[in-house]
Amino acid sequence: MKRILSILKEKWPEYILEILVITIGILGAYALNSWNDQNKAKALEKEYISRLIEDLAKDTAGFHIELKNTKIRFEESQALYEIVIAEKPFIRDTANFLLSIQTIGRTNRPVIHKDTFEDLISTGNASIIRNKAVFNATSSYYGNVAEDWFDEYIDRMWKGYLPKGIDALPLTSLLQVLSEEMSVSFGNKEIIPVQLKVSDSEFKMILDKIRNSEEFEFETKNIVRSHLLHISFLQRAKTDSEKLMQDLSDYLKTL
Repeated sequence: MKRILSILKEKWPEYILEILVITIGILGAYALNSWNDQNKAKALEKEYISRLIEDLAKDTAGFHIELKNTKIRFEESQALYEIVIAEKPFIRDTANFLLSIQTIGRTNRPVIHKDTFEDLISTGNASIIRNKAVFNATSSYYGNVAEDWFDEYIDRMWKGYLPKGIDALPLTSLLQVLSEEMSVSFGNKEIIPVQLKVSDSEFKMILDKIRNSEEFEFETKNIVRSHLLHISFLQRAKTDSEKLMQDLSDYLKTL
């Protein structure tokens, strides 16, 4: 025991130094690991924010195109309804009139690009977004997009008006519309100007058919209402996507 105490008395500065070196080494390694983890987390956060911005840019572009086309369909469906119920209908442009019977029943479901957000949630990386207000806004956007309405809207077109619009036109006209649409590059959602032409007798038959059909009148009136509602939903969705994209862009600049 005396020997041990004697050794400790002689070499305690060395032992203290060793303990300090070991402690500093452990703390330094911990600090370095913590710094590396923070850098990785920050880099991952930047990556997610950038990907979310890219997705929102795609959403916004899609809303813009569909909004533009739905406004055209709304105006043309209004004009068609006025012709259907008019005592003495006046048709300025027969080619556009014939085309509108077909096109006002068309629509595209806006694509919501939510792969990044779903990846953020499914991987448990939600906490990587340190700004909770930004995360909550993102979560709210994807939770409130009117996808149920978009599905209902398309269903209403395909099961309600569109069969009546198809029935009203001769097969040659329907095939012409489809042929010209298929000639356009994939992904183009703009309404295509097709110059439909029919004989005077065919035109009279088409006009009499739609004006004497209570079902066609109802479905046309219903589609005017549906287009207007769709415009409202699209405008809200576009505004929300633009605002969130701006908020995320501003936050990205602070990282």
